[in-house]
Parts: sequence; C-alpha cells; structure tokens
Amino acid sequence: MQLQIKNILFFVFFFAFVQFNVSYAGDCKYLPDFEAYYKFKFRNGITVATGILKGKKYGKQYKMDFQGKTTKIINLFYKLEGHTYGSVDINTLQPLDCVYIRKLPHKSKIVYIKYVDENKAIVKTTKTKASKIKKEDETVTWKKSIFSPMSLYVFFMHTGFQSNKRYSKYVVISDNVHKVEIISLKAEGKTKIKTKMFRMKNGKVDASKKVEEVHAWINDLKIPVKMEYKFGMGTIECNLKKLIIETKDE
Repeated sequence: MQLQIKNILFFVFFFAFVQFNVSYAGDCKYLPDFEAYYKFKFRNGITVATGILKGKKYGKQYKMDFQGKTTKIINLFYKLEGHTYGSVDINTLQPLDCVYIRKLPHKSKIVYIKYVDENKAIVKTTKTKASKIKKEDETVTWKKSIFSPMSLYVFFMHTGFQSNKRYSKYVVISDNVHKVEIISLKAEGKTKIKTKMFRMKNGKVDASKKVEEVHAWINDLKIPVKMEYKFGMGTIECNLKKLIIETKDE
C-alpha cells in the first residue's frame, strides 16, 4: 500500500491546485491562501487516511504544504505519515524547491529537490532504517521542462486549463521523473479529469512500472469533490471535506 498512498498524495496535491484555476487563471498574483481537508477511504467505508493541504503567498513565492497520515485503524496493520512542501517563483513560474518526507515505524525517507533551471534539478535523498543512515545525491537533467507538483499548479493557473485537451508534462516526484498526462471531460453534468502518471527511465517510459491513474470529479464551482484510485486491493476514494479560502487584494 506504500506506493499507492504515496502516489495518491501527489494526485491530491495536483487536483487540489487545479480547483482554483477558473477563478484565478491568467493572473498569478491572485493565488489564494487556503486550507483544504481531505479524507481517504475504501469503497466499503473504512477510512484509510486524512490529509491537509495549505497554500500561501510569500512575496514573489507561492508555498504549498501537504501533510497526510493513516488512521488509527489502519495503523494497526500499516502506519504511514507523509509530508510534502515546496515553493514556486510566481513571476517565472519555475519551481524553486520541493521536499518529500515519508515516515514508517522503522524507517523513513527524506527527498530534497533543488530546481537549478527548467531542465535540471539536484536531488538529495536521506534514508534511515534501523538507526542506519544512507545519503544519496543525484543530478536530474531532462530535455524538456520539468515541474514540481506546485509549479504544475501555478503553470495551469497562468495559462488556463481547457476541456477536452490532453496535456503532457514532466514532473520530478520524489527522486524520479514521471510523465503526467492530463485530460478533462464532461461526465454526468460534471467535469471529470483523468490523469495518468508514467515513470521514466533513460528518456523513455519505463514499461516495467505500473501506470498510475486517478479520476477526479469537479463540481460547478470547479472544486474536486471526489477522486478515485484503483489498485490491487480495490479502490481508494479521496473526498474533500472542508475548504477555507482567503484572498487578499493587492
């Protein structure tokens, strides 16, 4: 379940960002300060995890922070805490940094990503297991522009998000490059966003890795009200439970 929850956290991050697109698209200075509260559950009703996503503007930077953790019931079998945060330059739309933290009972992983330019990122990974610490440094280069989940949000805020158009972007998630394909469709009177994530290797899609796919349903206010992720154990739903938005006039 570790891989599934880690990737779902990314999709929550992205879809929660897109929710503000229609109201603020085209002018990044009006990015809102907000808090969004989510609940993950199996279709049988068992709550798997909860999460809080926050966004706030600091001068010329926009910072976002997501914290998620499994519930007490799930902790009896599998305990996981995740924390992701990072910042984006509002003027250039470029990612500045991003940190991924994953904690399990007997091990943890911290990934710090510094984006040097649109094609290069420095990744520093620290793994801890049984009191042993392992550090790794890697430079990621890509022929096309690379994004963080946060800068992908700001990009769509600036350019807009068109229905029935397929977008392909490359995102550095944790310590790997992924190709993210996004398309929005109309379904049952609501907008349905389909997103697929492909892990890359040597410049190509890694065929040995499973394609991750999440569906999201957006209401008339352009807020994602539900997301679904299917995997071997079933389907996990993520529902937006509470949303607080604070905008500032400039």
